Amino acid sequence: MQSLQGTTVATAIREGESFFPWIECVHVLALTIVIGSIAIVDLRLVGLTSRDRSVAQVTAATLPVTWCAFVAAVITGALLFSSNATTYAHNFFFQAKLLLIAA
Repeated sequence: MQSLQGTTVATAIREGESFFPWIECVHVLALTIVIGSIAIVDLRLVGLTSRDRSVAQVTAATLPVTWCAFVAAVITGALLFSSNATTYAHNFFFQAKLLLIAA
């Protein structure tokens, strides 16, 4: 974890004035898009929205957006993690978050 935290990119994120907040903004936006796109499919499944389109059509339209946003969230999350890896790796809530994502 110390070698990851000591990389040039991690140091720049940690010590830079605006890198961390910008990366965090992209991370939160990506998470919002993931949750929102899943909610669109869920609302269609229960019949509350997009009744004129089949579930397959809604899923086909939203799935690429979901995966792109998820990849963006993983990349930005890894960058944020690298900036303070030694602290985050021992954080119970961070570990629980990773377990829930894996599940």
